[in-house]
Amino acid sequence: MVRYMIAAGALKLFSANSQTKKLYRYMGNTVGAKRRATAGLPQVYIDRAQEIISQARKHNAIKSGDRLLELGTGWLHWESTILRLFYDVEVHLFDVWDNRQFPAFQQYFREFSSVVDRSIPMTNGEKERVHGLLYTLLKATAFEEVYELLGHKYVVNSTGTLENFPDNYFDLIFSCSVLEHVEKKIIPAFMKGCYRVLKPNGRAIHLVDLGDHLTLYDNTMPYNKNYLRYSDTVWRLFFQNDVQYFNRIQRSDWLKYFADAGFQVVEERAEPIDLNGVKISHSFAAFDRNDLACLTLKVVYTKRN
Repeated sequence: MVRYMIAAGALKLFSANSQTKKLYRYMGNTVGAKRRATAGLPQVYIDRAQEIISQARKHNAIKSGDRLLELGTGWLHWESTILRLFYDVEVHLFDVWDNRQFPAFQQYFREFSSVVDRSIPMTNGEKERVHGLLYTLLKATAFEEVYELLGHKYVVNSTGTLENFPDNYFDLIFSCSVLEHVEKKIIPAFMKGCYRVLKPNGRAIHLVDLGDHLTLYDNTMPYNKNYLRYSDTVWRLFFQNDVQYFNRIQRSDWLKYFADAGFQVVEERAEPIDLNGVKISHSFAAFDRNDLACLTLKVVYTKRN
């Protein structure tokens, strides 16, 4: 718990002004990139590859020629590149700031090329396609070469809005562990923006991580929902920060945001944890215990005609 508190204080300091935020991002893109490239491909990324391909196949969400939007494309465009290996599609990579890390991209996909056969079921045709693209991809020396090879379109908009995209533009919108980082007050408008740019009968596939991200800085604590013990006021004063912001939105509210924007649910899976030992603040008193126990929310939505 000590490291948890220290991390909260440090992140508060980094959030003080534009210069400290810039320093934090610089450190993340240098020190963080070296650490990820050295550590190699985590199992969680293989799990994420399996999940996005499984959902795309299960819901027949992608066909050749489709246009896709990845929200919060992050360090190395993981899900978007995984999908592009399997499908001949155009992917738009959307983010609010540039935190790309090419050494980590190279290392992760180099290691993925050696495990993809046993990680994802593939036909002989898919194996030939995937390994052919990976072989060429791993010769790239910069992200720009990757984009040229795969047809990716990288877009950074610091406002976090989708205003530059036309109505009914994308066949699929997807994200992994991103929506929890969107500022709470703009979520309703952001969801309506997602609905606007999605084509009728298109799909939206999202994995939302409802855990306490500050516990990642303290290896003495399990990854859980420790933040539930703090009121909104205490959280805002001592823990909330801009550089590693997460919104503490709970499952039922996420489902309401999607519904209010116009989306219709196709599938929803909540993965719970045991909340024993976690004192619940009055700020979360209105939520059902099962609602609060949701650690990971996986949803598939559609936009009906």
